Amino acid sequence: MKTFIVNEINPMSFSQIEVDCPKAKGRDLLIEVKSVSLGSYDNEMRPTHMGKTLGFDASGIVAEVGEGVQDFKVGDEVYYTSDMKRSGTNSEFQIVDERLVSHKPSNLSFAQAATLPLASIMAFDSLFDKLQVDPERSRGQTILIIDGGNSIGAMATQLASKITNLTIITTADDMETKEFSKKMGADLTINSSLPIATQLKRMGIDKVDYILCASSPNQYIRRLRAIVSKKTRMVSLFSTRDEFLPNDFVSALPEVEQEFVLVSSSGIVDHEEYGNYLREVTHLVEAGALKPLVAMDLGEISTETLEKGHGLINQRDVLGNISLSF
Repeated sequence: MKTFIVNEINPMSFSQIEVDCPKAKGRDLLIEVKSVSLGSYDNEMRPTHMGKTLGFDASGIVAEVGEGVQDFKVGDEVYYTSDMKRSGTNSEFQIVDERLVSHKPSNLSFAQAATLPLASIMAFDSLFDKLQVDPERSRGQTILIIDGGNSIGAMATQLASKITNLTIITTADDMETKEFSKKMGADLTINSSLPIATQLKRMGIDKVDYILCASSPNQYIRRLRAIVSKKTRMVSLFSTRDEFLPNDFVSALPEVEQEFVLVSSSGIVDHEEYGNYLREVTHLVEAGALKPLVAMDLGEISTETLEKGHGLINQRDVLGNISLSF
């Protein structure tokens, strides 16, 4: 079968190779991949996958089931996020634990569905597990989402606007991103290159209750100190180094939680929890409450389209995810 690996010398390049098609065993599904999507997390992880198959989001058709599979059958249309310990989605066929898979929303194409899994899972996990937002008690509370233009920030904005009563503030540094973020459900937007506290004070906001960093928080840490209190909770979806967290910031924000794209500090994926999140997303999409995150469809997957897509994401030239199809 055809698969695409990150070049072993240049992480901005891809190579096409032929490998044996795997077999489904246990609770695994063998999925014929129809579409994949590229997002900010692909860009972050590319340098660590040199010589390996990258990719986290996909949709496709179940081609084979392991003997322990309970919820799927051959022919089912599905979408899913892959386990980082296994080969990625940029391949004609892929083995995936069924607990990371959901039936594809009936009202979406394969390309549309492929843009949702990881962004929605991380947004759900961040809002309701790490930040512990209680939808019933969220009225009058505020959340600041750093980078409302990337796929995780956009999905977190959608979920917060549909499920909670939070006042949602996102960073959006140009008019296109502001309009996109408002479309996703943001109540207010600010410019991340300007003093954050000053902008919020002009909006009548002194402190925020929650902060979700959908991109690396390193450049924001010192500017965030002025808007946090002892009760503020924060989650970062990309890794930071301890030296970037000044002692006085940590003392003001004792509940800082860090989550590095699908992998917990122990490196273990919680299959059941993430699968449950994805099934909830399916219901919300079919009810018309959530929108897919297709920024651009580059057509058939190839080394050229993969390199073009990663280049666009690296330059931050897209809002949402990029779709590619087999």
